[in-house]
Amino acid sequence: MTMHHRQSSDNSSKLRFWRRRFGLILVALGALITLEACERATAPTESPVIAREPVLAGRLVAGQGHTCKLSAEGAAYCWGGNGQGQGGIGALSTRIRQPTAVTTTLRFVRLAAGLGHTCGLTSDGSAYCWGWNGRGELGDGTTQTRTLPVPVATTIRFSTIVGATGPVTCGLTTTGQAYCWGENDGGQVGDGTNVDR
Repeated sequence: MTMHHRQSSDNSSKLRFWRRRFGLILVALGALITLEACERATAPTESPVIAREPVLAGRLVAGQGHTCKLSAEGAAYCWGGNGQGQGGIGALSTRIRQPTAVTTTLRFVRLAAGLGHTCGLTSDGSAYCWGWNGRGELGDGTTQTRTLPVPVATTIRFSTIVGATGPVTCGLTTTGQAYCWGENDGGQVGDGTNVDR
């Protein structure tokens, strides 16, 4: 889990997630995760106010201050912080209070979330990202914030994509090669330099 998200489990095999600021609670049972909105939780709780639809396990990601999920059809939904456009709704806002569809016709097989940004991977291995781009973490060759998904500027196809807790994104190919882009002042991208990519 990334900053401002926490998780715990107990002897009943329930996995609980909660947010420090917005009080979003996720309780996992087996392969389903039920989203429940709760009043400003700062510790694990099972006091739901509004029950939400189930989410398949493995199709939920949490960034710094925002969360996204994939529907069974591959549509992306995000909620939580959206001050950098990481919710993908085409506009900046303080927060998105409930799962809201990312404004795109793209269908994703995987999502990744990081520091103010989100990325999705399509079935053909193409990567798309949206949100804060101050260090190039969207991979579109700019440092411009994007409120809608933009393609990562590469012909490389990925089998998975990962958003780190900082402004870095990495993709892994089917042959196991890793490619990263974004902040690189500490060598995070792994190209032997300290230049953002």
